[in-house]
Amino acid sequence: MIKNIFISIIFVLLLLIFVGCANENQMNLPPDRSLLEFLPSVSERYLGDSDYFHIIDNIERESKGDEEIAILKGEVKDNEAAITKDNFNFEIILTVDADKIVQTYNGSRLNESNFEHLVLLKLPLEVGNIWTFTSKDFYGSKWKVTGEITDINETGDKITVKYSTKDGYYEERVLQKGRGVTDFLRLLVFKNESTLTGYHVENETMITTEKRSSPVDALKIPVAYYNLILGFDQAWSGYVKQENDDLLKFISEGSPAYEKIKAVPRDANTAIEFIRFYPYELTEKGSILSIKVVEVFKSNDEETFENKVLYQITIEKGVAKIVDFETIQ
Repeated sequence: MIKNIFISIIFVLLLLIFVGCANENQMNLPPDRSLLEFLPSVSERYLGDSDYFHIIDNIERESKGDEEIAILKGEVKDNEAAITKDNFNFEIILTVDADKIVQTYNGSRLNESNFEHLVLLKLPLEVGNIWTFTSKDFYGSKWKVTGEITDINETGDKITVKYSTKDGYYEERVLQKGRGVTDFLRLLVFKNESTLTGYHVENETMITTEKRSSPVDALKIPVAYYNLILGFDQAWSGYVKQENDDLLKFISEGSPAYEKIKAVPRDANTAIEFIRFYPYELTEKGSILSIKVVEVFKSNDEETFENKVLYQITIEKGVAKIVDFETIQ
């Protein structure tokens, strides 16, 4: 009996030593080269909602043990004409080790994550890869966050990642080789009201990859209109499934669009998921802006389908609203 106990203790000790050595070997591995490619190497200007924008004007790189670190420094600004506001400095730190990129940042007013740090990207770089981590929000509360690679373009130089919590909050980023995050989107909740906000590199307008089956060419449109249609499309599933009425916030009350939405059948068993959209034509007549888009959805049998839709948009009290929409051929 004593001999068996002794053997069991020795086995446990050997197991602990083996695990410790394995972890030590993992820690001693150099930063993964495929992850290093997604660190930014050029300064960029990022546009957001209304007159928000920020600039990264300095990138520093340093090696620290088994980690490679990129320090991004910049300013949050306001490009609203005839109004002068203070600029705000920020610093984003990207740390790469053997299997992940971790983001932390310091400063104020940067339209970024709800969390102090994020596991931005993690190996393997494959669609469907899921990881979890714990982080604090800026009120000090701890959250379990799930990251998932949802899309990789055909050339492998753009990866879309979604980060979510159990309460429905989510963020989404597109990471591009040599440029880092080129698109960012998050759910903003304030006083029980929710909307979508974010930013994108000045010459980019899509929070999706360029992979598409539609023959039309994507058109760059003003970010306010892009975010409006994106929010409308993303809220569609929740509205049809009777989960919420967020869809109504994107349309003008009493408009033809409002009447069409109120007439839509709502069924909790309906399964439809928005994937992406592509603007391809924009015209303006008086106070109405018309935008034609291709929208891609996924049905409950995992098949994707596309619709071409014409949106008519106007500005109400400084906010873009949909006044009408129709499916076109």
